[in-house]
Amino acid sequence: AASGTLHIALAPEIGLSLGGAYLLGLGVKNKPLNQIGYESATSAGGFQAEVALSYLLTDWFALRGAFPITRVNYLFHTASIAYKSAAETYYGLVLQAVFSLH
Repeated sequence: AASGTLHIALAPEIGLSLGGAYLLGLGVKNKPLNQIGYESATSAGGFQAEVALSYLLTDWFALRGAFPITRVNYLFHTASIAYKSAAETYYGLVLQAVFSLH
């Protein structure tokens, strides 16, 4: 996998974070019952991205909000099944209180 994060100060108390990761590839060789890879050899790839905003209220307390998105694509490598691919997308909103102890 490959990943990176960029942090930008918009003001002394406001910060913006942009992060991302790319899943280069994953092969599923075992065949657990009723799981991905049970009917066919499977490979997966995908990405994760996140945008976050932080607001520093005091020198020891901040609020942070983030919007993460994750997408995983599966490819099935057997001709005997009707489907050849599947995808999952997850997204959400994360709100955090951040305390810093000196």
